[in-house]
Amino acid sequence: MERRGLVGKEDAPPPAAADAAAIREILALLVAGLRASSARFATGERGEDFLGGVREKAAAKIDAIPSEGPFEEIEHELSTIEASLVKAGLKAMNSSFRNLVESRVAEALGDVAGLSPHVVERMRTALTRREVRSLAGFPPLTLLHG
Repeated sequence: MERRGLVGKEDAPPPAAADAAAIREILALLVAGLRASSARFATGERGEDFLGGVREKAAAKIDAIPSEGPFEEIEHELSTIEASLVKAGLKAMNSSFRNLVESRVAEALGDVAGLSPHVVERMRTALTRREVRSLAGFPPLTLLHG
């Protein structure tokens, strides 16, 4: 039985313009979600939003990402923006919220005795991001959830 011709022209990747349009749509949804988010730990006594400027700056950075770029580069930029948001979120938290994040991360990590320190640190970073995003109401900044 000959298998030649079963894979080829029909399986070509979709045109870049379609990908760019889909990416542009996902980026717009991320910007809208980010602008709509609020953090219950980041308001002052008079109700000022300490993270509002940070969220707006991140939204502007996402708006500036060219949707025609390679998927991996866009994901990397989104990851960098998310890291900045998490850092600002942690900084804006009072000690009780920071302790809550630390306890949730420790609980989620569980027993890591057999894992390398590098793997444990990567897991801790990912879990910390998840918890801060959850408390701050930030959407996950990725193209993969769209």
